[in-house]
Amino acid sequence: MFCAAVARVSVFGGTPAWAYRRAIVATRCIRACRRTPSNIAHRLARSGTNHAGPISAASTSDAGSSPAAESLFAPAGTTFAGLGLSPGICDALAASGFHQPTAVQALAAPALLAGSDVVLAAETGSGKTLAYLAPLLARAQAPQASGAPPSTLVLCPNAALCGQVAAAGAALLPSAPPPWTVSSRTLPPRTLPPLVLATPGSLVTALDGAAGEDWTREGLPRWARCVVLDEADMLLGGSYGRDIEAVLEALRAGDRRDAAERVCAQLGMEEEEFRALPRHLRQSAYAGGVAAMVKEGYTPPLSQTSPPHTEGPSDSWRRQYVFVAATMPVDGKYEVGTKLRRAFPQAVWLAGRRLHQQTRDLQHDWRRAEGEQERARVLQEVIAGDKTMGPGTTTLVFARDVSSADATLSALRRTCAARGAALLRYHKEVPQAEREDLLRTLAAPGSSAREPIVLVCTDAAARGLDLPSVNHVVQADFAASAVHFLHRVGRTARAGRKGRVTSLYGSEAEPLVDALRAAIAADEPVEGAFSRKRSFRKKFKRYGQYVPRGQTLSGETGTGREAR
Repeated sequence: MFCAAVARVSVFGGTPAWAYRRAIVATRCIRACRRTPSNIAHRLARSGTNHAGPISAASTSDAGSSPAAESLFAPAGTTFAGLGLSPGICDALAASGFHQPTAVQALAAPALLAGSDVVLAAETGSGKTLAYLAPLLARAQAPQASGAPPSTLVLCPNAALCGQVAAAGAALLPSAPPPWTVSSRTLPPRTLPPLVLATPGSLVTALDGAAGEDWTREGLPRWARCVVLDEADMLLGGSYGRDIEAVLEALRAGDRRDAAERVCAQLGMEEEEFRALPRHLRQSAYAGGVAAMVKEGYTPPLSQTSPPHTEGPSDSWRRQYVFVAATMPVDGKYEVGTKLRRAFPQAVWLAGRRLHQQTRDLQHDWRRAEGEQERARVLQEVIAGDKTMGPGTTTLVFARDVSSADATLSALRRTCAARGAALLRYHKEVPQAEREDLLRTLAAPGSSAREPIVLVCTDAAARGLDLPSVNHVVQADFAASAVHFLHRVGRTARAGRKGRVTSLYGSEAEPLVDALRAAIAADEPVEGAFSRKRSFRKKFKRYGQYVPRGQTLSGETGTGREAR
């Protein structure tokens, strides 16, 4: 479905910048696979936390000098101005506390400023949001003699991430119209801002509504100069697929209309004449204009008084596509990364230094717990004995679903009360206003004076959210896959800070746990444990024994080929 939706979009750029390595071999190769008040501000009022204002980006100025912090940043002497960002964007970054680019931000800026299509895959906490947002907004600020549309459209999987990106965009362009997040609760602004945020579903609903000419499937291509898919691996699969396909089809249809209009203007041709051309000439026109038509054998009619201009008009432009993710599996024909490589063969691929790896400043504690009673006992023990918990800290406790989250909440009530910690929840059944209030609380500047928070959540909190106060992640239910694991543990130890992860697991998760522990111990990527449809355990049972990367079945060091 995805390939059909984007395969004909024109692309430019380079070639992939890295190749993935396999991490698991076996007898055959394993390619694995409510008790919260609605007003959180009232609950935390005694701490004096400021609950107003947008979610602010975390400053890197307090990241420290740990090895992880040092590897996070670009080489000394690298500046945002030196990367080509506009003075206004550089000033806004400095005002927000960002004085040195991260390695990912330095890597992404040149390709994005050049207008290339980009696939940016980098580890959690590496600064991906600013890595794409700063160059794209700087480019949008530049004078557009070409007549290119002014706005950047960012698609996110949920409203929380939309809000986070919108806040970062507002900080980068303080004098511009504020970013707008597409919502059924508010009407679109009369003048389009430089940055528009949406979930795929909310955008499709708006385009099919009656919000004005710009907010139709025909109007969207006229203003969306750049289209970003944040958390692209999630958006390009599963339940988002149909809406993403609808958006991409609208953009592609607009590109075809624009190309046809330019060709007709250059050749003095009526639209009916263009539609009557052979299909291969029309396809050439869509892909490369008059020049491509000539290469395919197009000969102007005798009635044409001047030869065709094959270089195209000065007001031509090309839409830019950017795909951003912390996990981008490519080892398999059905993986999102593989589909992107086919659909955008000339896109520039950029990878973070520790893609599919955790930060070195993350401490792990693995706890075996079989059954609900044992799980509850161990969980209470973990929270009761957490020496890092204190004023301003946040502990995320991940559960597999809403039902398990409610059970976890009940199990932790007395323990959290004894620790003087607020016990809160975050999942799809929590009202959106309450979730937004909670995120503002966790990201508010000066929150170090508030009481500690234990936040019981589902994987709804695992992607994209940047909460600087998270010092401890607890997996009450172990992650369903290596992808989920990376996103969960990526909520802590961000931007060079230290963090801790405690993982509870039972026998059903043991094969995945063993694979992840081996990769972490070897400081290797964990993509060998990725699985698209089936669980790692099913793949393990089918294919056999887990063997760490670089070893043979006998335990000796080898290339790994011996076990395939």
